[in-house]
Amino acid sequence: AAIKGAELNEGDTIVTGRNSAAQLRMADDGVVAMRPDSRIAIDTFHWEGKEDGFERSVLSLVKGGFRAITGVIGRRNKSNYLVNTPTATIGIRGTDHEPFYVPPPAPGETPPAPPGTYNKVNVGETFIRTQGGNVVIGANQIGYVPPQPNAIPVRLDKVPEFMRGAPIPQGRPDNRGMRENASA
Repeated sequence: AAIKGAELNEGDTIVTGRNSAAQLRMADDGVVAMRPDSRIAIDTFHWEGKEDGFERSVLSLVKGGFRAITGVIGRRNKSNYLVNTPTATIGIRGTDHEPFYVPPPAPGETPPAPPGTYNKVNVGETFIRTQGGNVVIGANQIGYVPPQPNAIPVRLDKVPEFMRGAPIPQGRPDNRGMRENASA
């Protein structure tokens, strides 16, 4: 069970239940607000309190989704911040974004949307990359890639219903002068 203020480390997996959410404050002042029924793993997180060229954040989104406002790692060294899903890799270019992964359903299970990787951008820009291609997603846009091998990522015309109402990270104010400008 989670304990407020508990320290997380590389290799840890965080799971939220059907009616729960979690907020993670990263050491570099990034924030990850997890949605209900989600699972992420901290593959790599290296931050020594100052830029040293080795700072890196790599999360694996196994199921569900989260909203992330990047910290120093994502603002200064954008190529060192990645989110991996079973079907794609998401990278950023300074951002507030919402990745979501819908796994193929188990027998008798109904998924909330077509399986695959989704990524909604609120501020900044991201990319979704697979072996089949790459698509850049700008503010107020959403990208998707289905779980087929070598699938080509695409931009969607509208935000899927299941992604509306994302948690807004709470806590210390954002000192970067960014403002919310995305509509759900």
